Amino acid sequence: MVAAAPRIVSGPVDPDLEAVLPELAYAAGRIRQLESIIRLPEQRYSQRSAMIAERSDLFAMFEEKAAKLNLPGEKPGRALLLMVEEADRLSRLNRGKRKPTLAQVLLGLRAIADAAERHATEAEVDLIAARYVELEARRRLEAGRGAVAYLEACR
Repeated sequence: MVAAAPRIVSGPVDPDLEAVLPELAYAAGRIRQLESIIRLPEQRYSQRSAMIAERSDLFAMFEEKAAKLNLPGEKPGRALLLMVEEADRLSRLNRGKRKPTLAQVLLGLRAIADAAERHATEAEVDLIAARYVELEARRRLEAGRGAVAYLEACR
C-alpha cells in the first residue's frame, strides 16, 4: 500500500492584507506601548491626555485601513490589530528571516479566538455565580430585616 502524499493546504491569499500587516506593525506596537504608559499612576494629566489622543488616532488609522480591506464586524480595526500583532509575533519568531504566511496568521488567530471564547464563557459563568450569591445575600438581608421588624413590634 502506497501512502498518499500529504495534501498541500493553501491558506488565504490577500495581497492587500499581506502588504498592510508589516506596514502597521510599528503602529500596533505603539498602541500597546501607550497603553502601558497610560496605566502608570504618575502620569501628568496633559501627558496622559496626549497619549490617549495618540492612541485614539492610531485606532482610527486601523479602522480606516480595515474599511479599505472590507473587513467585517463591529470593530474591524480591532480585528486588523489582532492580525498585525499575530503576524508581527510570528515574524519575530522567525527572527525576521521570513514573513509569516496568512495561513500561519490564521492558525494563530484561531488559537487566540478559542482562548477568548473560553475566557468569555468563564466570565459569563462567574457573573451568573456572583448574581446568585447576591440574590442569596439579599434574601438573607430581607429575612434579617423581617426578623428585626417582628421583634421590634413585639415590644
